[in-house]
Amino acid sequence: MVDTAVSQRPARVRPVLDRAVRSVEMRPAAPTTHPQPCPCRDIFSEEWWLDAVTLGRIERVDVAWDSVPVGTLYYHVVTSGFLRKAVLPPYTRVMTPYLVPPGERPWTKAANAVNILRDLYAKMPEMDTYHTVVRSDPDLIFGLQMNGFTLGYKVTFLSDASVDMDTVFLGMDQKYRNVIRQGNARFALERHADLDRFRRIRAGSRQADYNDYRALGSLLSALVSRGAGTFLTAVSDAGEDQATALVVWDRERLYYLAAARYDGTTASKAATWLFYEAIAFAKRLGLAFDADGYATVASAQSLQRWGLPVSLNANVSRSKLAYQLVKPIKDRLAPPPF
Repeated sequence: MVDTAVSQRPARVRPVLDRAVRSVEMRPAAPTTHPQPCPCRDIFSEEWWLDAVTLGRIERVDVAWDSVPVGTLYYHVVTSGFLRKAVLPPYTRVMTPYLVPPGERPWTKAANAVNILRDLYAKMPEMDTYHTVVRSDPDLIFGLQMNGFTLGYKVTFLSDASVDMDTVFLGMDQKYRNVIRQGNARFALERHADLDRFRRIRAGSRQADYNDYRALGSLLSALVSRGAGTFLTAVSDAGEDQATALVVWDRERLYYLAAARYDGTTASKAATWLFYEAIAFAKRLGLAFDADGYATVASAQSLQRWGLPVSLNANVSRSKLAYQLVKPIKDRLAPPPF
């Protein structure tokens, strides 16, 4: 068991009693079990993850040249009215094609990456629209552009594993530092894998709940069995849950995946304190902390005040002409935040 007491002032970690799961063993995500090629770069590309969040409905194509595997592509198909879409699965923040381009020189590898991507997408069934988010790999980005995909930025905030908590603390907004100092005396940190506690907190908020609890329950089981995730919950001195977040990790990063809190000032402060403790938890595991993006302008501005460096992924999309004509109407009726 890894001690979660991190930074210049240890958080009070309260043991979880009379729970179905007392604690979660902390270790890197288990290696992928699916065939080569895919020594996955992140937890979201692991086949067990994709199976869990899609309830077994993930699809995959592979490309081999001269019987040598050179590429793997996962995709998730949903229908919306008369449209057939390939989209990111629930709780999945990136889904990057895996490529092993042959070649001894950088330019030959880059050229082969273009052709591997062409072959992968040629194997996919026809879609009205396709969307994914990929890591910012220059050869991959170039290959996608050469295959006619539209590219854009997807922003998150990332604290490198080498940055200590004193530096993180000094870099944030003074208001957050004050809340964290107060939170050290008011809240204790609990680790657990109790989905019902998350649901109770989420039900105590007036904000719309977009969680897919079948997918989340399936994912939680997969995470616990691999020691790759846990809920972190801020608990008041009265023993009442105030805020919670599901954090998951791979060999490089810990992701702040799904969060919930009750309405009110106390819970708001607990959520701020919990976010800080999640960063500290990542540092204790020797991992970078990934804030996992944002959905609104307000949440983006709030994250910016933590002083964490911006990290860029790439939005990737390609659509049929009919979808391109319909989408502006859809966006006008329900404008996206960005």
